[in-house]
Amino acid sequence: MPTGDNESFRRAIDLTKEKIHAVTRFFRNLFRGKSAGGPTA
Repeated sequence: MPTGDNESFRRAIDLTKEKIHAVTRFFRNLFRGKSAGGPTA
């Protein structure tokens, strides 16, 4: 397996993890705002 493919594969995984974290953070803030009864910022 070439090193270049492995590097791009690792980079793709990092990007996916960042997207997942961003979405998780977004929903966590959304639910926190709804449960508190305040405006969702």
